[in-house]
Amino acid sequence: MQTRKTTTAASTPQPYRLQHGDIQVTIDPVFGTLLSIRDARRNIELVGEQRLAENFRLLVPLPDWRGHYIIGCEQKLAECHVSEAEAELMWRDLHTKRGVFAIEFRLKVSIQDNAVLFHASLTNHSEFPVEEVWAPSLGGMANQAEADDWQLHYATSLGLAYPWTFYRQCRSVYLGPPNPTDTISYPGAAAMPWLDLSHTKARKGVYFCQEDPEPRFGSWVFQINPSANWGGSSYVWPDPSVENRPVGLTLAWTAFAHVAPGNEWASAPFAVRFHDGIWFEAARVYRQWYDRHFTIDRRNSWLDQEDAWQSTIISYPEDTIGYRFADLPKLAEAALSAGIRVLQIAGWDQGGIDRDYPHYVPDPRLGTVEELGAAIRACQAMGVRVLLFSNLHVVNIETEWFANELHRYTIRDSRGHEEYSIGWEYNTIAGLTGNTKPRMQFCNPSHPEFARIMQNAYERIIDLGSDGTQVDKVHCGMAGMDGHPDLQHLPPDLSVTAPVIEAFAKHRAMTDTRRKDYGIASETHWDRLFPYVEASFARHWHEDAIQSIAVTFPEFRQTCCVTGSSDFALVANCIRLGHIINIEANCLHGSIAEEPLMREFVSEALALRRGLWGVLWMSRIIDPVPHVEVEADPKVKFTLHESRTEPGTYALVLNHFSKEPLAARLRWKNPLPAMLHSILHPPIAVRQDEEIQIPSGDCAVVVVRNPTGTPKPS
Repeated sequence: MQTRKTTTAASTPQPYRLQHGDIQVTIDPVFGTLLSIRDARRNIELVGEQRLAENFRLLVPLPDWRGHYIIGCEQKLAECHVSEAEAELMWRDLHTKRGVFAIEFRLKVSIQDNAVLFHASLTNHSEFPVEEVWAPSLGGMANQAEADDWQLHYATSLGLAYPWTFYRQCRSVYLGPPNPTDTISYPGAAAMPWLDLSHTKARKGVYFCQEDPEPRFGSWVFQINPSANWGGSSYVWPDPSVENRPVGLTLAWTAFAHVAPGNEWASAPFAVRFHDGIWFEAARVYRQWYDRHFTIDRRNSWLDQEDAWQSTIISYPEDTIGYRFADLPKLAEAALSAGIRVLQIAGWDQGGIDRDYPHYVPDPRLGTVEELGAAIRACQAMGVRVLLFSNLHVVNIETEWFANELHRYTIRDSRGHEEYSIGWEYNTIAGLTGNTKPRMQFCNPSHPEFARIMQNAYERIIDLGSDGTQVDKVHCGMAGMDGHPDLQHLPPDLSVTAPVIEAFAKHRAMTDTRRKDYGIASETHWDRLFPYVEASFARHWHEDAIQSIAVTFPEFRQTCCVTGSSDFALVANCIRLGHIINIEANCLHGSIAEEPLMREFVSEALALRRGLWGVLWMSRIIDPVPHVEVEADPKVKFTLHESRTEPGTYALVLNHFSKEPLAARLRWKNPLPAMLHSILHPPIAVRQDEEIQIPSGDCAVVVVRNPTGTPKPS
């Protein structure tokens, strides 16, 4: 039976202990600091140094001190209501050395199953705004005994992960607060709002996530106390025996709440979920939450079924013209010769690529509107789809349109200044050094006039007969906050993100009424756009970056751009990682017809993947450790796919970038009949523990099929 306690700051009882199952939370009874967050079964303790324990922080800028923070662990509790698995903490009249501030802050802590959930709220009775809310602020994270085994994982803006040793390494510590601090914004630096802290040997972990259906701009904060040392290749934690001071890290989620005087604010749940396994399990947990709030439906998508593109820029901003509209069927014919059925065409619009935006009309130097439409129809008659390149929110600042109107819609910082400009010029050295490139500014589709301009542009692109568009430069939703004076009615943390989502939603709705088989790709990995965007225009020039987005969203397609005439290893890497093979021959100037060796190799690679479609394309990447042990040279990289359409079918794909062939030995946990496939060699049967060869510039695909059709746990 639950008991309920109500205390005031005048009493000093024992620490409050919440417990449900194996999860325990201990709270200081005077200041409300979070002294312990523990999973007893998995033996995970998040607060290793109680002297650095925290709860919340608030940024309350003053007229003469913008960096004025209220530190929660310095505030005595006013009230605390506690039951077995829940506590409601309340602080009033918060103080700093600058006085007392009439702010009431509340933090609800509850344990549910394997999770601790935090809900923050506040009422601002002071005369100053509350700009930032760090809640919860988990201080004192320290684990010297197993520091080498804990890694932190998050999805970067490119959908990849580069984990770091959480209790050893520090990032971006220079030029900031005296206690070195790093931030990861979402959206922006991160493609998804979750982090995972995993023990790589014991295979257990903790998932952290601000589980907010609203696309609010926020930031993770990592702060090391008391300092950081340079470790040769990165900053590292200080040695506590040398410093003779408590050492630990604060992990917090920062909401840019901007609570005006007299207003209230409440957060979405912040979840701390303990789990078995490593980051793959965190991806699964997040996807379960995501699917409760958003729907991704690819059942009628042609773009979902296309695993190769050919991308060509046909005209450039310095007036270099490579192709005209009448040449598009030749580009389609070249693509088809390698088995590629999609053209992405850039530079079709006025001024060439990255100039004169948003003049999305056919450039008359390349032909007429009718000629472009006829060329697209000719490509389609050959069985080749056409994506026309576009953007959502970049505009050229050198046009009369910008001088007369578009300057009114540019995104501004908090002081009302325009953000930095971007630009490219491709065919002159002065352009490559950045001196003569045409400049672009970012505009916000929250302005109704600019939203209409872009909607009209997308209607024109559809009316040209294209099969879809690739919306460039979206990245993670142009994250941040817009300080434009005309947008003061918008919450700052939604002022950029929400309009971007709305623009894509309108774009998709428009295609549903005008042309249902229309595809939308975009240069983005932001998870909130996946209901509207089917594929990402991405480079993926890496050897083995962790595929966070691909694991979490297997139906979201991503390209890898292949520019070299003998990029065979990169094409093989596309097979392993499930990427669209995007041929950008001659660095986007040409077609695959100019690279006969690459054309033949891509044709064979696509034949391999299409022959194993159910397990190499309609698949998900899963954690290989529960299924197979791979003994190989470290240069050999491998990925395990599980079919989404053929239960019990798996493919282990191995490749490398070495110039010499390499070998690997596989030991499946549940041995099954296996076939070895590759791009250039016929399939053969392989046995358990048999050494297999991975040729240079090729890949090895080992397919196992469960004869019962029952998938094994993954």
